[in-house]
Amino acid sequence: MTTTTLNISNTAGLNTYQYRCVATNTGGSANSNAALLTVITGVNTPTGTLTWTGTFGTDWSQACNWSPASVPAVGNDVVIPNTTNDPIIGASINALAKSVEVQAGALLTVAANGSITVNGSKTVSSIVAAFHNIGTTENNGIISIGTTTSSGTNGLLNKGTFNNNAAAELRIDNATSAGLNNNAGTFNNVAKIIVGFNTSTGSNGVSNSSTFNNQSTGEIRIDRTTNSGFAYCAGTTNIYGKIIIGANAALTYNGFLNVATFNNNLGGEITLDRSSGSGLFVRSGTFTNAGKITLGSIAAIGSSGMLVDATFTNTATGETTITNTSTGIYNRSGTVNNAGLITLTSSPTGLRNSVTFTNQSCGRLNVLNALNNDIGANFTNLGYAFVGGNVSASGTFTNNGVLIKGSFSGTIINATNPSLIVNNNPTNTTIFSYGGTYNGIIDGIFTDPNATASAGMFTSPNTFTPSGALPGGSQTLYAKVTPSGGSCFFIVPFTYVVTIPAPVFSVHPSSANKCAGVATSFTVAAANASSYQWQISTNGSNNWANVAASGIYTNVTTTTLNISNVTGLNGNQYRCVATGAGGSTNSNVATLSVIPATLTLVSPTDDINTNAGTKQAAQTITATNKLTAPASVIYQAGNAIMLSPGFVADNGVIFLSQIGGCN
Repeated sequence: MTTTTLNISNTAGLNTYQYRCVATNTGGSANSNAALLTVITGVNTPTGTLTWTGTFGTDWSQACNWSPASVPAVGNDVVIPNTTNDPIIGASINALAKSVEVQAGALLTVAANGSITVNGSKTVSSIVAAFHNIGTTENNGIISIGTTTSSGTNGLLNKGTFNNNAAAELRIDNATSAGLNNNAGTFNNVAKIIVGFNTSTGSNGVSNSSTFNNQSTGEIRIDRTTNSGFAYCAGTTNIYGKIIIGANAALTYNGFLNVATFNNNLGGEITLDRSSGSGLFVRSGTFTNAGKITLGSIAAIGSSGMLVDATFTNTATGETTITNTSTGIYNRSGTVNNAGLITLTSSPTGLRNSVTFTNQSCGRLNVLNALNNDIGANFTNLGYAFVGGNVSASGTFTNNGVLIKGSFSGTIINATNPSLIVNNNPTNTTIFSYGGTYNGIIDGIFTDPNATASAGMFTSPNTFTPSGALPGGSQTLYAKVTPSGGSCFFIVPFTYVVTIPAPVFSVHPSSANKCAGVATSFTVAAANASSYQWQISTNGSNNWANVAASGIYTNVTTTTLNISNVTGLNGNQYRCVATGAGGSTNSNVATLSVIPATLTLVSPTDDINTNAGTKQAAQTITATNKLTAPASVIYQAGNAIMLSPGFVADNGVIFLSQIGGCN
């Protein structure tokens, strides 16, 4: 070589070789001191402890960087002390270890596309864990813990700084107490953490006692814990990304346990399912939600979606949704403040309050089913509260905002100017119940939940003139209400009934006398009717049946019933049933009398001694009966009237016989 630097590409076989440089110029030549090359040959050390030295650089896979000189394998406990050259698990390197200990001041870096798999555990300062981080770990690749073997009490114990960086993954299984225990350090996640995907990590999936930050791109998935998916034992937890618990497998007890300070910030999303205990248990400390919390959207959670014994605050940007549990929120001994949106669709109880619940100004509380305010408890609504079921106001229930409810028991205090109750099934002058002189604005009554289509004219304080276009019957209308100050508005659904009158007949069918063999018809007219059905009775109105459109009957569902031949229908009665949106109405009854072709009058059966009206036959009357005073009668036939022997009309009888046509 003729340069100032000699490069040797492979030192194999060059152990104890010496090298020197000869420098030459016009004045002559000079030799450098000799340099001895010592080639260290790595040894296979399948078990025991390997300590990082970094003697020859930062390459994890270089045996000479370890003492003894061996690349860590599945049976090695790895110790990384504070050295000049910190280890790097490079791209495409799949490192192995039984356990890892990153000591104070040390730095371990897993490069992008690099990985380390840890199967085993080690005791450090009386704590058993697979991965002890007391220094700093920068993960840009994949760290897998406990994939095949128990990782001990803790999968990952952090007492230093652990950064799970962009595109990285941290996978933890097979622990007995906590998958990830952030004991005394700072944990920052901007990528993906998967805990308990294959096997349980014991009591807690993630346990935080210090500072834990899940950034906006961070995603944490937790399954198969025996106590809590995420436990906040001390310190502060800040969430800006996603936490997904119980999406794949059940948790034996709580989804979340909070005993410190937990902040689900704007942009943070917490989703929880399949807990057998409470979804979120705020046992002590403070839990503040400015992002989204969704409990029970995929599968059922325990008896309480949220159990509060401390302080839970849902800020103005917070959205909390709870379903698939028997009680959505149970505020057992704490304080709940809502300035955002809480939606509880759990059944049978959406909200149970035993201490203090305050729905702040502009806060929106939607309870699909029952709300129970226990004896001694204080529930205060300053914003908007919707309760679809029963309000049990055993404690102090104060409405200083906008309230709509189903039924209620107890006393609701509705006594100030901002106090407004929207009533279901009101009259046109009772939609609202005011506590005083309302200091907000009723912007109108609408048919749609966006309050864009008017349902009619509203005149303050409480007069509603519905639009004629509203359909009949029960429907949902929406009142738009802007409280005093105008910083927010509420669109409040309520049940409203439009009563449409039943059909009213202006023309009833008339009874008819018709000769056998002829046709006839009955006609009606009715208002508020959209359909008609003619009916018949053959037993004096005791029973009625629909007339079928067959044989002699046509137009049985119109205003006019046509009968083509009345023969055999004498004494039948007919009526029309008119039906509309307001119900059904029966017309008066019309009787059809059919005149026979011949009529025979015999004595004594047909003797007459009173006013008998007219005796009719379409063709012939044959009479052998007796008429005695003061009888009055007319015999009328189309062809002949035969007064045969035996017929008698005494003195004082009025008798008239007529030959005439038949209708």
